[in-house]
Amino acid sequence: MLTLDQIRAFVAVAEELHFGRAAERLRMTQPPLSRHIQKLERTIGVTLLERDNRRVILTEAGRGFLEDARRMLTLVETAGDRARRIADGASGTLRLGFTAVSAISVLGSLLRLLAERLPEVDVILHERVTATQMDGILRGELDLGLARPPFDQVRASSDLGRLRPDQGRPPFGLGRLPSNEGRPAFGRARPPSDLGRLPSDLGRPALGGARPLPDQGPQPFDQARPASESVATRPPIDMTLAQPTSRLTGIDSRVIFREPLCAVVPDGHMLATLDRPLAPDDFAGLPMVSYHPVQSRYFHELTVRFLSTVRPRAEQQVHQILTAVLLVAAGRGVALVPASARSLGIEGVVFRDLLHGGGTPMSKDRSGNPLTGDDGDELMAENDEGGGEHPVELHAIWNPGSANPALWRVLDLLPGVEGRG
Repeated sequence: MLTLDQIRAFVAVAEELHFGRAAERLRMTQPPLSRHIQKLERTIGVTLLERDNRRVILTEAGRGFLEDARRMLTLVETAGDRARRIADGASGTLRLGFTAVSAISVLGSLLRLLAERLPEVDVILHERVTATQMDGILRGELDLGLARPPFDQVRASSDLGRLRPDQGRPPFGLGRLPSNEGRPAFGRARPPSDLGRLPSDLGRPALGGARPLPDQGPQPFDQARPASESVATRPPIDMTLAQPTSRLTGIDSRVIFREPLCAVVPDGHMLATLDRPLAPDDFAGLPMVSYHPVQSRYFHELTVRFLSTVRPRAEQQVHQILTAVLLVAAGRGVALVPASARSLGIEGVVFRDLLHGGGTPMSKDRSGNPLTGDDGDELMAENDEGGGEHPVELHAIWNPGSANPALWRVLDLLPGVEGRG
C-alpha cells in the first residue's frame, strides 16, 4: 500500500539524485529513507531508481512515476485549502434559477459580480418560471432563484404551510406583493363563486378567432380567460390564493430590484403618439393582452391595480412577458410590462411610460369597479414600502435551511447587484 511518506521520500531522492541530500532535506537519516524507497518499489512491483555507491539514476518507470507523484503531493497539499474554501463559500457550485425578464434586468450584473468576487464558484443556470423555481429550491435542485412574488401558492407536491397571523412578519416583506399590505387582494369584494366565470353561452375562440358576440358586450378585464380553457370546465378562481402571506415554509426571499411598469403598444398605435406618460383613462375600451390570474398572478394584479378605474377589453391572457410583447407586435392589443422588457428587442412595438410608473394606488370609484365587480366600495390603498413609481419587484428566493456555503456568500453580495430597467 502506498503511503504519503513513501511518495515524499521518492520525490526527494528523484530530485536530489543523492540519498544523503534527500535525507537532509526530509530531516531524517538515510536508513529509514532507503526503507521507504524499497517498500515503494515492492508495492509498485518495478524498479524506480538504479543506485550504487557512486550515483542514483531514475529508470524510465521512475521518470513516469515522478510526474504522477508530484501531482499527488500537489493534490494533497491543496485539498485541505480547497475544502476550507468550499466550507467558507469561496469555492463550489451555485445552481441559479431565473426568469426570462430577470435575465435582462439583473442576471448579467449578478454573473459579472460573481465572476469578479467569487471566481471559484461555478454557476449553473436554469431558466424556470417562478413556480418551478420554488419547487426546485424545495426539492434541492436549485440553490437560488430570481423570481416574482407572491411566494404563497401551495403546490400539491410540496409540504408547505402558512404562518399564523400571530407569528409575526419576517424581514424584507417575504412572500408578499407590495400592494397587498393591509387590504384584501384584487377582486376580494366579489364573492368567490362569481369571480372569473363567463356566461355558458359566451364562447371565446383561440387566438386569431372572432370576438365575443356583439349583444354580450365586452368582457370585463378581470374575467377574460385563456383561449385554451373551456368555459364549461373552468373552475372558479380560489381566492384563498390571494390572501397576503408573510412567509412560505422552506422559502426565504429578499427584494433585489425594483422597476416601473410601462405600456407596450403596436408601432403606429394612437397611444404611441402621445408625448406624456399614459394614464389609466387612456386604456378605456382598448383591447388588452393581460395575464393569467393564477399562473401569472403577480403581473395580473399589477395590471388590474393600475387599470382599476377603467374598462379595457381583454383579448388574451398569457403567462409570459415575452408572449405579451409578441402578441402586441402582432396587433392583438396593448399590454403592461416591466420596464426591463424594453431590452427584449421585439420589432413592431413601442414602449411608453405610465403615470407614476404604473404604481398608482387603487382609489374609490363611485360608479363601481368594472375590473373587480364591486359596487363602489372603497378600495383605497396607500403605497407600500418599496412601491411608489417602481412597483415591479424582483426577489431572490432560497431555502433558509440550505447547507451550501456558496449560497450564503452570494447572498452577501446581492446588495451590490445593479439592475437594469
